Amino acid sequence: MRFPVSRRKVVYLILIAVLLVILLLQQFLGRSVQPNIPQIEADVSAMTIADGERTIEIRKSGDEWLIGSENYPGDADKIENLAGKIARLQPLEQVSRSGYFRPYRLDDNEAITVTVYSGTEKLRSVLIGKAGTTGRQSYIRFPGRNEILLVSGNLRRDFEVSVGNLREKQLFTLDPASVRRLVLAKTGEEPGGFIRTSEGWTSDDGGPANAERLDEYVRNYASFSVQDFPEDAMDTGELIMQVILETDGGEISVEILTETEEGPYLARSSTTPYIFSLAAYKANQLIQSPAEFLSENQ
Repeated sequence: MRFPVSRRKVVYLILIAVLLVILLLQQFLGRSVQPNIPQIEADVSAMTIADGERTIEIRKSGDEWLIGSENYPGDADKIENLAGKIARLQPLEQVSRSGYFRPYRLDDNEAITVTVYSGTEKLRSVLIGKAGTTGRQSYIRFPGRNEILLVSGNLRRDFEVSVGNLREKQLFTLDPASVRRLVLAKTGEEPGGFIRTSEGWTSDDGGPANAERLDEYVRNYASFSVQDFPEDAMDTGELIMQVILETDGGEISVEILTETEEGPYLARSSTTPYIFSLAAYKANQLIQSPAEFLSENQ
């Protein structure tokens, strides 16, 4: 027995078929395609970050990361974290294959190009464009290819870095108990020295000192980190404070210079040839009068 099919049902069936075809095309050609980017298993030993204006070159030497031809010590945790983001890209979808890069800041002159190496072998090169609308994704592409991919993470923010951002900020560490003598010289005041003995702290002339305050002050140097290494900073400025720490392992000096217009203080130390900056709050913790540590000031 034949059952007549109405014209309306035929139209509905055709529409359903067309929608299925569109859905299949989107799955294979459109935005819903989730690309596969293999993870890099090799150890990254070098990386370049180029933003069109300058290129930062980073390489590993033994257990240490060095930056540029100056061989600035690098922050290993930060550098290895950045390298890992390139080695383990997490793709979400392909958003375009038109080759029109400008809306995504993926033109050669706007993109950040990051390349990672193992020895002299190039492992991967990626062009990073703008962040996604939520700020938790990024648009990327690979050199020589038209596909624009959306990946997890705000890579634009992560890789908009300077040499200063990547440098090791911890200048030195010491055991506060290893400090045998402390000299404080504040500009405009008489310098004062303090000696740690088996019975506690005394001043250089043998007078009593405030042991509790001296112990607290010396702890400021247990893990001494700087705020930044300003580019083109000059070894000039009015000396405000000089601190000398005589330890079991040798002598360390820190000199605090004039406060900058931006707020931090410039400073220098015997542990590095480079001028650095200290946050105002930290510099103010270190700028102390020797008289404040004498016992009569308790």
